[in-house]
Amino acid sequence: MNHLVLFGKAPRLGQVKTRLLSVLSPLRVRSLYIAFLRDSVATARRVSGVHRFAIAFAPADGERLLRQELGRMARGWSFLPQRGGDLGERMRRAFVENFQQGAKRIVILGADSPTLPARLVENAFAALQTADVVLGPSTDGGFYLIGVRRLKAEGRMSFLERGIEWSTERVLEQTIAAARRAKLKLHLLDPWYDVDDAASLRFLRTHLCALAACRSGEFPKHTWRALSKMR
Repeated sequence: MNHLVLFGKAPRLGQVKTRLLSVLSPLRVRSLYIAFLRDSVATARRVSGVHRFAIAFAPADGERLLRQELGRMARGWSFLPQRGGDLGERMRRAFVENFQQGAKRIVILGADSPTLPARLVENAFAALQTADVVLGPSTDGGFYLIGVRRLKAEGRMSFLERGIEWSTERVLEQTIAAARRAKLKLHLLDPWYDVDDAASLRFLRTHLCALAACRSGEFPKHTWRALSKMR
């Protein structure tokens, strides 16, 4: 069984996408993050072959707000609180919980890439037929996706908690090294980009204009609408 897990935060004012607060008001940042969440859910729904969708949320009391902002889009999704300290521990626990629910392959997505094509997520699940770990490199030095398959990887999930400096440009490099130290078979997807700061926000605007011009079938309409209101 394939499980897809979206890592997201409850969209509270001043507590999401904080690096964008230098160029946008807290209200606009919050609105943009809600749009990112909605488009990430829409992208996940386009991924074929997924048996269970879940949102791993933070903080622990954030489920109600997330459900409120996602509305009907949340139907059919499970909600589970993120547990643990740093991101590595929280992801490891999310993997373990989903394995306990019968998953054979699990992919975790962030909510920072509203333009991410569904095909890259499908490629991740396909790669997990033979690979133990799959990573989607992001252009800021991190990763937009991580997937793990059951078998030997399940017993070696602690690699996510060893030697990785989260929220730095060395995350991808260090995660690759940790997986190799654990002797896990690794597969890398095509790179994509996260939207975290003013530069990536400018790139997002340009990319959306190009997608609109070519009438892309995978258009992040919620993000487009949110940005259109900020002109």
